[in-house]
Amino acid sequence: MHMSPTSPEVMQKTVRAFEEVATGKLLTGSDWKYGLTIDDMIARVHDMDPTLPWNKGRQRAPIEVARFLD
Repeated sequence: MHMSPTSPEVMQKTVRAFEEVATGKLLTGSDWKYGLTIDDMIARVHDMDPTLPWNKGRQRAPIEVARFLD
Protein backbone atom coordinates (compact mmCIF):
# COMPACT_ATOMS: atom_id res chain seq x y z
CA MET A 1 0.00 0.00 0.00
CA HIS A 2 2.90 2.39 0.74
CA MET A 3 5.03 1.31 -2.22
CA SER A 4 5.04 2.71 -5.71
CA PRO A 5 3.18 0.56 -8.24
CA THR A 6 5.37 -2.33 -9.30
CA SER A 7 5.19 -5.58 -11.21
CA PRO A 8 4.26 -8.83 -9.45
CA GLU A 9 7.78 -10.14 -10.11
CA VAL A 10 9.44 -7.17 -8.40
CA MET A 11 6.96 -7.40 -5.52
CA GLN A 12 7.84 -11.09 -5.00
CA LYS A 13 11.57 -10.29 -4.97
CA THR A 14 10.92 -7.57 -2.40
CA VAL A 15 8.87 -9.93 -0.24
CA ARG A 16 11.61 -12.60 -0.39
CA ALA A 17 14.25 -10.03 0.60
CA PHE A 18 12.18 -8.90 3.60
CA GLU A 19 11.58 -12.54 4.54
CA GLU A 20 15.32 -13.30 4.49
CA VAL A 21 16.00 -10.38 6.80
CA ALA A 22 13.08 -11.10 9.14
CA THR A 23 13.88 -14.81 9.54
CA GLY A 24 17.64 -14.34 9.89
CA LYS A 25 18.29 -16.38 6.76
CA LEU A 26 20.22 -13.46 5.25
CA LEU A 27 22.91 -13.79 7.93
CA THR A 28 23.78 -17.32 6.81
CA GLY A 29 24.23 -16.50 3.12
CA SER A 30 27.45 -15.75 1.31
CA ASP A 31 25.99 -12.54 -0.12
CA TRP A 32 25.75 -11.12 3.40
CA LYS A 33 29.38 -11.99 4.09
CA TYR A 34 30.50 -10.43 0.80
CA GLY A 35 28.53 -7.31 1.65
CA LEU A 36 30.25 -7.04 5.03
CA THR A 37 33.62 -7.41 3.32
CA ILE A 38 32.82 -4.63 0.88
CA ASP A 39 31.59 -2.39 3.71
CA ASP A 40 34.84 -3.04 5.57
CA MET A 41 36.89 -2.21 2.47
CA ILE A 42 35.04 1.07 2.04
CA ALA A 43 35.55 1.97 5.69
CA ARG A 44 39.28 1.29 5.37
CA VAL A 45 39.50 3.42 2.21
CA HIS A 46 38.28 6.40 4.21
CA ASP A 47 41.01 5.81 6.77
CA MET A 48 43.71 5.28 4.14
CA ASP A 49 42.91 8.42 2.16
CA PRO A 50 41.22 11.15 4.22
CA THR A 51 41.28 13.45 1.17
CA LEU A 52 38.56 11.43 -0.57
CA PRO A 53 35.49 13.55 -1.33
CA TRP A 54 33.34 11.17 0.75
CA ASN A 55 35.03 12.44 3.88
CA LYS A 56 34.13 15.98 2.86
CA GLY A 57 30.45 15.34 2.06
CA ARG A 58 30.68 15.69 -1.71
CA GLN A 59 28.03 14.15 -3.98
CA ARG A 60 30.43 12.32 -6.29
CA ALA A 61 32.13 10.63 -3.37
CA PRO A 62 30.86 7.08 -4.06
CA ILE A 63 32.41 7.23 -7.54
CA GLU A 64 35.75 8.29 -6.08
CA VAL A 65 35.67 5.44 -3.55
CA ALA A 66 34.85 2.97 -6.33
CA ARG A 67 37.78 4.25 -8.40
CA PHE A 68 40.08 3.92 -5.40
CA LEU A 69 39.00 0.28 -4.88
CA ASP A 70 39.32 -0.51 -8.59
